[in-house]
Amino acid sequence: MYQDTPLSKIYLSRMEQKTARYLQKFSHRPKKIAAKLAFWNLKFCLFGRDVRSSFSDKAEHVVFDVRGGIGDLVINARYINAFARHMGDNVQIDILSEEKFFKANQSIFRQCRNINRIMTAADKYYDLFISLVRFPVIKYAFADRLSGKLRDYINRIHTFHEENPLAAENDFLGRCYSLLKGRRRENQADIDNLLDVMNDDFKIESILDTSDVLQKFNLAARPFITVQTGAGFCFQDIKNETRQWPAKNYEQLVRLLKANYPQYEIVQIGDVWQEEISGIDKDLRGQTSFEELMVIVKNAKLHISQEGGIPILRHFLQGGTSVVLFGPTDEKFFGFSENINLSARACLLPCEWISRDWMKKCMKTGDCAECMRRISPEEVFEGIKRNGEL
Repeated sequence: MYQDTPLSKIYLSRMEQKTARYLQKFSHRPKKIAAKLAFWNLKFCLFGRDVRSSFSDKAEHVVFDVRGGIGDLVINARYINAFARHMGDNVQIDILSEEKFFKANQSIFRQCRNINRIMTAADKYYDLFISLVRFPVIKYAFADRLSGKLRDYINRIHTFHEENPLAAENDFLGRCYSLLKGRRRENQADIDNLLDVMNDDFKIESILDTSDVLQKFNLAARPFITVQTGAGFCFQDIKNETRQWPAKNYEQLVRLLKANYPQYEIVQIGDVWQEEISGIDKDLRGQTSFEELMVIVKNAKLHISQEGGIPILRHFLQGGTSVVLFGPTDEKFFGFSENINLSARACLLPCEWISRDWMKKCMKTGDCAECMRRISPEEVFEGIKRNGEL
């Protein structure tokens, strides 16, 4: 059975948390970061030798450190919901969030079972600390505080990492491993299908009144289609991210939609750094809160974008069909069955994370991915037309 985590691993885990926290808070002040870390190390050396759980009650206290973009966060919320269902009500869960995603995580993770709080810094030693992006990683645990179910879970996660170190360390190989095991992105983290994630009833809802939001943005009068160019926070500094479909293609698609389906309003959503589409009816980039965005995305007749967080969010909002353009990422792994998933494979297989800079330059062209350039506006329009959604 699982034993307590060695002090060295607890130290490393806490050091990682502190470093990430200080980098977020003092990103332009390296001397401040160095001083903070030095002071924390001194305290740990003086007082951290007898580290134990900060809790003494009968509940089991688990913290998940969640990372990645909006799509990762939504998928991992489903995983955590299934984890809570499987482990039972005695398990209390806190969510450790990056500051830039804090408000979004409040909206996403409040939907999960047994959530105690969502925070940007872990100020306690938890009974169990789990890091989660693609596969769960046990950072540390105090065995005497854990039930048999949780110990079994930890043992399975450790066994997976010992037997599959390459798949766990590289997302390209992790995707290949998961597909061979019959899993996709939405249940990739569910090692041995222990939590039965695919049968979990997780969904997301906004706390806002739908009619109020639609009235606020003048979207109540006509049915509307949402479109988004580019990706979110994680990719905003990349000028030509390889998953991007050129704005001129969106503009041609908008012209085709308006000529053939004039009853629909075309609404651009997303962030201010994403390229503007000429010819749309409304530009809401950067004008909505995350809660308002959820309402708009759910109530759109159709959503059109590259693969990314919004189609995943819409799936769990139960908002209906999205048109999703796939290039370096894999429609078999990331796609949902209700969507129009379009790709034009220029290579033998999708190359996401085959190299560290896969999102910055195509391995074949050195610029925009050839597989994205091959998807024409006419092909996207025909895919929509064949589907009969409009």
